[in-house]
Amino acid sequence: MASPLHFWRTLADIVMVSLMTIIWIIISQLTTFLQSNANTPINDWLFMMGEIVGVVAMIFTYRRSPDIMTFSRDQVLKRYVTAFLAGTLTFASCWLISVGLGGFTVRFIMTGTSAGWAFLFLIGFAIQGLFEELVCRGYIMGHFLKRHQPLLAIIVNVGIFAALHSLNAGIDALAVVNLILFGLFMSLMRLKWQNLWINGAFHSAWNFAEGVVFGTAVSGTVNVGAVFKSVPVTGKA
Repeated sequence: MASPLHFWRTLADIVMVSLMTIIWIIISQLTTFLQSNANTPINDWLFMMGEIVGVVAMIFTYRRSPDIMTFSRDQVLKRYVTAFLAGTLTFASCWLISVGLGGFTVRFIMTGTSAGWAFLFLIGFAIQGLFEELVCRGYIMGHFLKRHQPLLAIIVNVGIFAALHSLNAGIDALAVVNLILFGLFMSLMRLKWQNLWINGAFHSAWNFAEGVVFGTAVSGTVNVGAVFKSVPVTGKA
């Protein structure tokens, strides 16, 4: 049985990691002070692009911490593309099930203009997905894995990941459950491959497919569908 001292030390460690996570989130959003408050696609894209500040800052800070910066240099492009395709196909499967059960009405809306937006958001989601994985599966998990606490690494990072996203617009109980499941899946992916290129690619692809390809609302952003527009059917949540 753990001693009271061990309990309080662990609790203090969790609080410290949580506070540091908030600091990284704030750093990643420094450029948002230069933007308007309008909830528009261009603002969402600029917000995503601004998170490159957080990516660069974290890489510079933890560049000598292999437990946090778990980037494999072996076959980077091949593994990134493979993980991106896997993320896209995984979300596509979920979307097809939802459509098949009558959860959405779907329209094809792709035009030349929307294709341009799709390309821009592809870059934006690539940065956003990588930053979130750096924070949750890199910094948070790495902190506890370095201390040989894998279970705590999963619990804390999934909890913080879900808590951060629960502040977004349009969050309900079902969304929180999905956030927890997604965070757990990404944590197991980190443990399996120890390669944040894979995590970042899968996460980015999931969000890109969700918001841009299939046109469902990604939490906290406007609907930026560029290929399909999926409108939820009332009573089919």
